[in-house]
Amino acid sequence: MRPILEEQAMRQRTPFVIPMVVLTVLLGFGELGRAGDIDPPPGPVGPTMKTLTEVEPRVPVQSLPGSGTAIHVISEAGSYYLTGNITGISGKNGIEVAASDVTVDLNGFSLVGVPGSLDGINVSGAHANATVRNGRVQGWGGQGINAWNATHTALSHVRAADNGGRGFYAGSGTIADGCIASGNTADGFRLGPNSTARACTSSSNGDDGFELDRNALIIDCMAVSNDQGIQTDEDSTVTGCTASQNAEGIRVGDGSTVNNCTADSNGHGNGIVAGISSTITNCSARANGDGIVGEAGSTIRGCTVGGNSAMGIRIGVGGTVAACSVTNSGGDGISYASGSNEGCIIRDSTVSGSGRDGIVGGEGSTISRCAVMLNGQNGISLTTRGMVVTCTASRNSHNGIEVGSGNRVAANNCDGNGTSGDYAGIRVTSDENLIQGNNLSNNPRGIWDVTGRNTIVKNNAIGNVTNYDVHPTSFVGTITSNPISANAWANFSN
Repeated sequence: MRPILEEQAMRQRTPFVIPMVVLTVLLGFGELGRAGDIDPPPGPVGPTMKTLTEVEPRVPVQSLPGSGTAIHVISEAGSYYLTGNITGISGKNGIEVAASDVTVDLNGFSLVGVPGSLDGINVSGAHANATVRNGRVQGWGGQGINAWNATHTALSHVRAADNGGRGFYAGSGTIADGCIASGNTADGFRLGPNSTARACTSSSNGDDGFELDRNALIIDCMAVSNDQGIQTDEDSTVTGCTASQNAEGIRVGDGSTVNNCTADSNGHGNGIVAGISSTITNCSARANGDGIVGEAGSTIRGCTVGGNSAMGIRIGVGGTVAACSVTNSGGDGISYASGSNEGCIIRDSTVSGSGRDGIVGGEGSTISRCAVMLNGQNGISLTTRGMVVTCTASRNSHNGIEVGSGNRVAANNCDGNGTSGDYAGIRVTSDENLIQGNNLSNNPRGIWDVTGRNTIVKNNAIGNVTNYDVHPTSFVGTITSNPISANAWANFSN
């Protein structure tokens, strides 16, 4: 019975299966019709794969011939790469670049010099636009990379170490990015005018870590244990850099800017030195000789200076020091550069713990809104024809404020000075000064007028051993303890 039923079911399905097979075949022929001619086109059959040059358009350096002075010579513009390390030969450069617009990718490999070898890479002649990247140049008898006669050289992520000359020696318009120079006999980086060093490190070189000519830009670099850490000529900018454990930290030429830099532990040399009319802002200088030095017309602003063995800050003629903190200098906290700081402005700064005076102002200088305390000699010293206004001088070993002739000393607070002897809140050593509106407390003497011919009015002295010690030739407002009966020029004593 079961086979009969299955046979009947097959008969019922067969009419549907045959049309479906026919339809599928017809559709297949339709697709073949649309696919086009299956015969090859007329003419010879050409290759369909890319050539080796198309796959790798660059040229292996090791495939290039050499010369009497180089192991390999690049004589045409183009892109080249290393396929392995190159070992030097005495009397020869590793690679000579004798063309413009050349890129050399070290490809992670090294050029390793031998005694008597010349430069690792030498760009010969006044060529332009050479690029060297991604590798190491080490142990050559001359420079690691020598492109001094070239222009617009690009150096990227190359390490130059233990070479007999400079690590990187490149001319005008060079850009060095992410490079490292260490252990070279001369400079780590010696770059021509209008050059840039960015995110580079230079350490333990026999001469300067970085030496760049005028219009230099040095960004986020580090110089450690060199002779000079960072040095530039005029109109340069150094920003975000660190110089430590060098013979001197950072030195820039006239009209330059140093910003957000740190100079730390640079022996007995200076932390940061800037030439005429330069700007130093938001920098830190610790444990150097002089902390920060700005020559004539310079501005030093927002800096933190501490623990330097000589002066904290030195400023030249017509310069400005503003919003700085100076602590524990071996000499003066803020003083003069190049023999004088005439006409300076020193304001809104704090100086403490100096071995000598807190602040020293030259002729015609203005010192305002500063706080000086716990300094080894005077809190503030001013020579002639200047001003000390709205300052606080406290617990300094000698006088809170000491002035020469022709100065205005007004609205200052002097408390607890003279901790090491017979000194004063304000000591006047010459004539023609105006001493007005100051508060003097807990000093051996409040005001000590040594020579006379000064004007002393509207001051308030309280709790000093001697409130007023004034010369008989000076004009002195009435000294009284009764404000009710006092006139407008009276000095108060309590």
